[in-house]
Amino acid sequence: MKKAVFYTILIVALFNGCEKKEGTGVLEQVQEKAASAVEATKEVASEAVESTKEVADKAVEATKEATSKVVESTKDVVSDVAESTKEVASSVAEKSKEVANEAVEATKDAASDVAKSAKEVAKETVEGTKEAVSSVAEKTKEVAGGAVEATKDVASDVVEGAKEATEKTKDVVKDSVESTKETAKAILPAVGATAVAQEAKAEVDLSKGKALYAKCIACHGNKGEKKALGASKVIGGWDVDKLVDSLKGYKDGSYGGSMKGVMKGQVASFSDEDIQALAEYINSL
Repeated sequence: MKKAVFYTILIVALFNGCEKKEGTGVLEQVQEKAASAVEATKEVASEAVESTKEVADKAVEATKEATSKVVESTKDVVSDVAESTKEVASSVAEKSKEVANEAVEATKDAASDVAKSAKEVAKETVEGTKEAVSSVAEKTKEVAGGAVEATKDVASDVVEGAKEATEKTKDVVKDSVESTKETAKAILPAVGATAVAQEAKAEVDLSKGKALYAKCIACHGNKGEKKALGASKVIGGWDVDKLVDSLKGYKDGSYGGSMKGVMKGQVASFSDEDIQALAEYINSL
């Protein structure tokens, strides 16, 4: 290819040079030479193409042969690897089975030994427990027997002491009864007078409390049996001290739940005497 290019450039140069110097005759000669050069160039190019094809064909054939050899070699290697892998896998499987069988046998032997040891320990424990229970039972019987005897002795002493105390108590009670009778004869007139006075005073105090309770009836009921406004505690049955403490607590604000505000206004004007009278009256309901 390089030669063909060179010849072409040479012919063109000659053609241009001759055209200027010698005229038509030279031109024809140059044209003939150029035609010859072109033919030569074609032949060279054709030979180059044929050579290139032959080289390419040889390269293709060589590549095919090399590829075929590589494929065959690869197949052989893969086959060898597969066989080796199968052999290794088979060997590993056999070894695994052997190890597993040995482990199972060892586990069975160990389990058998453990079971035997457990049975022996359980048997020894049962025997020891029986002996301990028997010993405890004997000791318990001995202690119980001693306790029963001691209890009998103590009970006998207590009974005797109780009899003596009963006799002494009878004598003391008899003396007390006689003394009480004599004392009662002496103070009966005075007691009667005092009782009458206290009864009259109580009636007066209750009447005051009753008057004060009049404004409480609507919420607490006649007997203090109702929850005021459905929220307070039932005050019926409360003792006097509890009622007094509650009323005073409402008054000074130290006592009360949801009804605290209402009750503070109700008892704000009560004196201590009023609170006492009201508490006594509610207690008497």
